[in-house]
Amino acid sequence: MGKSTSKRGDKAATQKASTNSFIPVDANALDSNLSSLFASSLGPVKPPPKSRYQDLSTKRNVEQATEGQDDEDAAESGEDDEEEEDSESSDVDDNIDGDGADATAESSMASSDVGGDESEPEDIESDNELVLAKVRESLLTGEQNQSNKKRKRSTKEEELEDVYMQKLAREEAKEEEKRKKKRKTEGTQEESDGASEEDSEEEGYTIPKHETQMGSDDMQELEKAARTVFLGNVSSEAITSKSAKKTLMRHLSSFIDDLADNKPPHKVESLRFRSTAFASALPKKAAYAKKEILDATTKSTNAYAVYSTQLAAREAVKRLNGTIVLNRHLRVDSVAHPAKTDHRRCVFVGNLGFVDDESKINPDEGDKKKKNKPPSDVEEGLWVHFSKAGKVESVRVVRDAKTRVGKGFAYVQFEDENSVEAALQFNDQKFPPLLPRKLRVVRAKAIKRKEKKPAQSAKGPKSNGVYNAKVTEEQRTNRGRARAMLGKAGAAKSKDFVFEGHRASSKQGNSGLKLGGKRKGKPTNRSSRRAAAWKKAGGKA
Repeated sequence: MGKSTSKRGDKAATQKASTNSFIPVDANALDSNLSSLFASSLGPVKPPPKSRYQDLSTKRNVEQATEGQDDEDAAESGEDDEEEEDSESSDVDDNIDGDGADATAESSMASSDVGGDESEPEDIESDNELVLAKVRESLLTGEQNQSNKKRKRSTKEEELEDVYMQKLAREEAKEEEKRKKKRKTEGTQEESDGASEEDSEEEGYTIPKHETQMGSDDMQELEKAARTVFLGNVSSEAITSKSAKKTLMRHLSSFIDDLADNKPPHKVESLRFRSTAFASALPKKAAYAKKEILDATTKSTNAYAVYSTQLAAREAVKRLNGTIVLNRHLRVDSVAHPAKTDHRRCVFVGNLGFVDDESKINPDEGDKKKKNKPPSDVEEGLWVHFSKAGKVESVRVVRDAKTRVGKGFAYVQFEDENSVEAALQFNDQKFPPLLPRKLRVVRAKAIKRKEKKPAQSAKGPKSNGVYNAKVTEEQRTNRGRARAMLGKAGAAKSKDFVFEGHRASSKQGNSGLKLGGKRKGKPTNRSSRRAAAWKKAGGKA
């Protein structure tokens, strides 16, 4: 009987499925289990009621209120959050599995009772709806919790960025307020421009200028030359010792406190040593870094000091020339406007030593007196002993550029012409140990420089009618200075042009100018004579 009832139920299910479907299906082709699953389906998905969303919103508010306390614990240990997420996900999976198992069990019970009672499927459908609603609620709550936790982390990162950007904005606002206050306190527009330049230098950038305000390279070189001074008879200790260099720098800036305030302030920008003899065969930079200097030839060197203003450079020439620093007299002269050499205030000194310390250059083992002989100092000796005759303006010892070996003569220039007469009394005298040889002191002669004649062209000498402007002595000196500073090419570019008015007349036609004036008298050439004879004959050949 049991088998017959089950067969009847299967037939009834297949007939019901075939009636509901549009395509006719054979009853024997369908499986009884599959037909029972389709018989117990819940149908189309229905939207959940509004009451469930209201309950969820209340739960969220409660969770947000309790989040403040949980955030601190979550920040201290990140592993707990991960464990909670894993546990929640596992709970959700368990709920899904459990509910799914109950659903399948109920569906199987329903499928077994389909043939027994036709009123039971409505109750089964209502139960299935409740089960699915529970599953959906559990899934939604799990997803919302996970999304809330993700939002927490993202909001924390966003809050950190916001705090950092707000801090930067506050700092920038403070800096702008400081700049505005500085500009308000300054009275004139020039001072405000200077303050903005100082602010830009502090911040690490410079305000760009237009090319018309920049000036050419030649102009910049000339401006820098006006701020540069030449230093002679500088002690070589300034190269080998840092303390000696600091004393030299302090001496160069000793008069700056007496000057008036200026923008930019008066100071020594740079100090460069030149004409230094090095003991090793290394390049100059390497030998300078190792401090390998040849002191045997001379104990002095030359240098160039660049000041920040032209006023400081001019005052340095006036105040520091002839002063003593590092136990040596310092010669200070301007580079752009050097002092003129006047032979009437100058004496020529000959028979000087070529090298200051001869024992180091040519040691002689047999002669002990030369070994024990104290070294001489030509340049400092001339400063010391010739200052007894009068105030010395400059001492120029002629030396080799590379080895700094002297050539045996020098020039001493005084500030007064009368000092020359007193200096001539030092002839055939020696002043050991600085000047161990007998000196030859005579008056300096004027240097006669031969002027170069302009080269004549291949056509011949220029005619007298061409106007040649005369060059004054001042223009010649300026050209010579430009050539010394800028070279031949630079001097050619910086030539000064003289424009003077000159009006031509018809009288200058014979002197090279071809002007359209009438000629006086008849021509006397052969063609003119033939023309006159032809006219005389009546115009007949």
